[in-house]
Amino acid sequence: MHSKYQVSLQTAAFLFGASALIAEQLAVGVVVIVFARCLFAALTLTALVPFFRHQLLSPLSVNEIIKLAASATLLALHWFSFFLGVKLGGLAIGTLGFACFPAFVILLEALFFEVKITIHDGAIILLIGIGIGLITPSFDLSDASALGMLWGLGSGVIYSIMMLTNRYLIDGVNPMQSSWIQCLVITLMLLPFGFEGMMNITLQECLLLAVLGILCTGIAYTLFIYGVSGVKAKVAATVIALEPVYAILLAWIIFSQQPSWIVLSGGVAIILAVVISSQRRVSKRQETARV
Repeated sequence: MHSKYQVSLQTAAFLFGASALIAEQLAVGVVVIVFARCLFAALTLTALVPFFRHQLLSPLSVNEIIKLAASATLLALHWFSFFLGVKLGGLAIGTLGFACFPAFVILLEALFFEVKITIHDGAIILLIGIGIGLITPSFDLSDASALGMLWGLGSGVIYSIMMLTNRYLIDGVNPMQSSWIQCLVITLMLLPFGFEGMMNITLQECLLLAVLGILCTGIAYTLFIYGVSGVKAKVAATVIALEPVYAILLAWIIFSQQPSWIVLSGGVAIILAVVISSQRRVSKRQETARV
């Protein structure tokens, strides 16, 4: 029976999707959002050290720490671009823009790692292209939706670089430990910029940022790691591909943000491409999760 692992994965995907909804509602700068998310997530994972001592305190070489710090920089840029895409273009456009990352993974692997693009890969890219075309038919930079999609796509590009970096350069590092160190590094990196912003937020905004960091990052990632331990990697990847779906449904239910049929159609094409890509590529090598 894998029901408890499935529930754990579905909860993680739900919380990951909720992170975009929370960011959209916050009237604070994106840098502050990223800083607070990492601060609260780092504190959460630090509190879990007594329970996950082996995973979090495994010895690392200097080379591995340097690579994790570089990956943390990419993660910070990814979150910055992702949240900016959500704020500018709206939740549906921002999250679906990010969800296009499998196309960039395929292209970057072909460009830098000499991985041949197959007909299957071409179908994935075509589906994503159709989805983007439906959602944003005109990339007019004076249009907030177009800017949101571009920032969302940018977050997908950065995420694909980070994912390939993790796969080819720091494979073997415990994923929970990787997440913990990355959050610590980002917190220290953004401390000069984020701390001042944290001093000027309301109590409600502080609580939302705490939820974003504790529930939607620290706890969500812990649930994801637990879920992955009990199901096949293909199943886990398919469940996490539902992140934009959960985000859009939450916005629809809570704030009546009903996406148009065109956006929904484009979203279906993109999510289908993500699921197909996950089914094929995760079987090659289990990928580091997105926090």
